[in-house]
Amino acid sequence: MGEWVSRSAIFCPSRLTAKSQQTNPTTMKLIYCLLTATVAAVLSACGGGGGGDTTNTPVAPVTPVAPNPTPGGGSTGDTGNTLPVKFTDGDTYTYKVERTDFFNGIAASPEVSHYTHTIRNSKSNFEHERIYTASSRDQQVETYNSNNFQTSIAYAQYGCAMTSGQDGPGFTLKVGHQWDSRYSSQCTKDVTYPSDFHSIGSITAKETIKTEAGDFSAYKAEKSREQKNQSFTSILKSICWYDEKTAMMVTCDDTYRTTGTDGKTLEYRVKTTLTGINVKNHPTKVLTPTVYAGEWQVSFSGTLQGWCDVKISANGDMSGTCRSEGSYSTATGKIAGDGTMRIRSGNYEFSGKLSNNLKVSDTSSGTSPTNYSINWTAKHN
Repeated sequence: MGEWVSRSAIFCPSRLTAKSQQTNPTTMKLIYCLLTATVAAVLSACGGGGGGDTTNTPVAPVTPVAPNPTPGGGSTGDTGNTLPVKFTDGDTYTYKVERTDFFNGIAASPEVSHYTHTIRNSKSNFEHERIYTASSRDQQVETYNSNNFQTSIAYAQYGCAMTSGQDGPGFTLKVGHQWDSRYSSQCTKDVTYPSDFHSIGSITAKETIKTEAGDFSAYKAEKSREQKNQSFTSILKSICWYDEKTAMMVTCDDTYRTTGTDGKTLEYRVKTTLTGINVKNHPTKVLTPTVYAGEWQVSFSGTLQGWCDVKISANGDMSGTCRSEGSYSTATGKIAGDGTMRIRSGNYEFSGKLSNNLKVSDTSSGTSPTNYSINWTAKHN
């Protein structure tokens, strides 16, 4: 999709980069036809499950039947056997994704993308939703159960559900914890084939991990996962570290090897690292403008009336087009990690603040070129 969807880095043929279009057509056909079929497991490698509904009607989240492990960290010899901090609506975790494709054993140049998970509809039993936003993707809504296993994912045009299963440590963070789980996925519409998964893994160590977002005490989980459907077989080998305070991923190294029914093979490696964290109940806080990265729609009224389509880059640069008073103008600006922004369009320049990374309504005033006041609403696509 131009960039990659979280760690599984799925391509969508409708949004190709110029670079991807130059790749061998036969190889790319395999990529498009096979990897888009993994959409139901897009984020399952971060601790989710597999699929469910066998019809082409809209998919409802699947109620898990697995027993609830005791949330928290620690193991024999550990001193931090505590519950994870509560999820709070609006908590954000921002990641950098570095992907390298291999064609005929030759590594292509690594490509970098970013995404953010924002917590929504959090409950006391740790069930919650994660809103996925990225600079070139529409929002996705993912649901997680009280074990921290993914149960469904919804896109703009379709949704996927997972049967009860385990693809990561969940909240059972202790050295020696193991899992061996089989589950499946099914999506609405004919966008993917039903897939069967077999995930085997264990937590092997507790270590301190250094990232751009700070130092974290984290549990190391090593995993092997097989995915099968009528078009391909894919093997994932991963080593991930999970924050002991939230059970959220801190960093992950993945290697995917996918073989189609024609025998052709695609291999790619993905490194995902936490670069920003803004969590109410977490002692570490690192603000980054990347949390706002993506496309925004802005409407405004007052002294000026109109709208803007603005794109925010990973480093906080703002660019786009505005329409007001019957004419179009270019919009440019900058946003900081705390949401403070300044933007100029035509003769007008104003400042404001995005108080969250999903939808904000506010009022701004200024004196350039004359006194003005506008009411505006900004929505992250």
